[in-house]
Amino acid sequence: MRTDFATAAPTEMLDRALARLQEGGCPVLPVLAADGRLAGLLTAENVGELVMIRQALTARGGAVPRPAGPAAPSDPLPEGAG
Repeated sequence: MRTDFATAAPTEMLDRALARLQEGGCPVLPVLAADGRLAGLLTAENVGELVMIRQALTARGGAVPRPAGPAAPSDPLPEGAG
């Protein structure tokens, strides 16, 4: 069992966390709360779904609401990401 994996904080920028996910060789990046408890999981699939939803909403011409999760690479990860 692997025990040496990267983690992310809920306040971390999505682009940094995604880069670490891609470089880490693990399909999931745990998001840990300040107290060390698991707050959520980040996967490439989660990010892809977010991008597709945002593109669909933008193409529809409607306002894109601010999601509970990250909306752009510069947004922090949400509590309970994934």
